[in-house]
Amino acid sequence: MSSVTVTAVVPVPVTVVPVSTFATHVKGAKELNTYIEETTQFIHAIRAELEEDLKQDKATVRFNPICRRNHHLRAETRRLAHNAFTIMEIARHDKSNFAISEATVNACLAQLEQLRKMLVNNKQQRKIETKRIKAIIREVDSLLPPATFEEFGGGFVEFNPRDDNVCLNQLRQLIETTKQHHKTVSRKILEHVHTILLAMRTHHIIAYKDAAQNAVGAVIHHAEQSRAYIRECRERALIEYCASAWWMTTQKDAMDENEYEVSVESSSTAEHLGSSGLTTHHRASDDSRWNNLEIIVKMTTTGVEVGRYSLNDDIAKFIITEEAVQSFQWEEEQMWYNDAAQQAQAQAQAQAQEEEEQDQE
Repeated sequence: MSSVTVTAVVPVPVTVVPVSTFATHVKGAKELNTYIEETTQFIHAIRAELEEDLKQDKATVRFNPICRRNHHLRAETRRLAHNAFTIMEIARHDKSNFAISEATVNACLAQLEQLRKMLVNNKQQRKIETKRIKAIIREVDSLLPPATFEEFGGGFVEFNPRDDNVCLNQLRQLIETTKQHHKTVSRKILEHVHTILLAMRTHHIIAYKDAAQNAVGAVIHHAEQSRAYIRECRERALIEYCASAWWMTTQKDAMDENEYEVSVESSSTAEHLGSSGLTTHHRASDDSRWNNLEIIVKMTTTGVEVGRYSLNDDIAKFIITEEAVQSFQWEEEQMWYNDAAQQAQAQAQAQAQEEEEQDQE
């Protein structure tokens, strides 16, 4: 009976765009408030999605300890440089497109919030002023004499002093003028709001989303380059380790009590130097992985160079033995275990200290 492999499909989180986010008109402060809240949540979702994308393996740089301190430091420096590059891509910095886009969007939202408050204040001011005028009308009305009825043409006619009172008529007109004034103010504010909404829809939000995607792409590309550089560091460390083992066992005089250090460095020289029995006339091909690398032997105490060997495929095969590679890998494993133990110990100490502080509280 044939077996069937079922692959679980992990849903990819999708940023849901609120309907109001791409609106270009609002009727008042209530709709504007809805726009600000939903758009702010959308912007925060883009930021959160970006930060999650930057946590994925292809956007980060990690490596196990390299068994040659100088190459390990080079690799660690590159890892820290990648972390700094990642921070610069999303931090509030003048040279970061994402940061500039984020600052622009946030500035627009802040400006819209100020305009919303202006709309609310304008409405409240209209109500206060209208209420105050109405109170004055009631006070004036209370000071006027009551209506009277006089005989006229065989009947009675009501004479009300309020009907043609100039003060009351002006106050009533002032109410209408006040309402019209605040309506004009609201219209002017909304015109400004609509200008910002249009800019947000046609440019700022799209630019912010694109900038976030481009930032992730730039970080991933930089991470790929950094990992390639670290692989090169480890490869050079391996060559250096094997070359050191070869030189110390086959080239160093057994009676020589001096200490020597072997390093692998880049070089533009085309000649292959050495008098150790290695092939020195072979020129590395342009596509050789060892092209432009040299093995350099120096005396530790004085730094005097005692040997220099341009690396090529033949020399690499000669010095990179299976035994040396296994020894290199074993030392790297020991370094990894030691680092892991130190990290675990540090975490345990930090946790114990935190628990102790909580108990004291």
